Amino acid sequence: MSEFLELFGPALVALLALAATAPAIGAFLHARGAAILGLALPQVALFGTVVGAALGSGAHVHVGTTSSYLWAAAATAGALVALGPRRGREVATAARAAALFAAASAGTVLVGNFAPAGALEAGALARGEVLAVGATELVVALAAAAFVAVVVAMRWRRFAAVGESPSFASVAGLAVAREELFFGSAVAVTCVVGTATLGPLPLFGLLVLPPLAVRGLVWSMASFLVLSVVAGLIGTGLGALLAFEADLPLGASTVAGNALVALVLRRFAP
Repeated sequence: MSEFLELFGPALVALLALAATAPAIGAFLHARGAAILGLALPQVALFGTVVGAALGSGAHVHVGTTSSYLWAAAATAGALVALGPRRGREVATAARAAALFAAASAGTVLVGNFAPAGALEAGALARGEVLAVGATELVVALAAAAFVAVVVAMRWRRFAAVGESPSFASVAGLAVAREELFFGSAVAVTCVVGTATLGPLPLFGLLVLPPLAVRGLVWSMASFLVLSVVAGLIGTGLGALLAFEADLPLGASTVAGNALVALVLRRFAP
């Protein structure tokens, strides 16, 4: 275990920080009928990361260089503008998100061939092989998790109100555009930093599976957020144990751990 922690200790800490925040973002997406964005946006962020690496001078496509982060942020922001969930348009949003996921997946492979380390590195990151999380990446991941945690803690009621009915929230005196900007910022920071640091696979699992696992057990939006995070942390712990015991990629193991928790909770949900 000591060798595993020595090699993957920073990655595990970054992963736990992601597990403490991403499921809450996923719960909001589920509540808005836009869970598919939990798949599309990390893939778009990966595409931006690869574009940044191809245009920069980094040795690897996944390293958190400024260029990679900026391109991932630009790609994610563009996707949020194009796919931002609107009540009554879930089907159209889902269709566009699915198309964007397909295009970003293909683009990642194609552009990856021009990245300094080639498509092999991009493929490894996409498969969930956490190749390197250094001190800089860890600090960025912790700062991003802290930002998202603070935003959610301070504005979750407003996010819930706007997601339920923008028109009612506006009548109630909420600045809908401002709240959507805060929410979009939290989503973008989660996807960009999580993907550039750990790859899209952990995000796929943490944005989609914990909320799906607990939605039959919740009685309020607050309980939905808390139980989603608890389920995400448990699933991530199981995934890390699986990665250590079976020498498997950490990212894919995270998804497996969260899938197991989801299956168990869904089995016993009323």
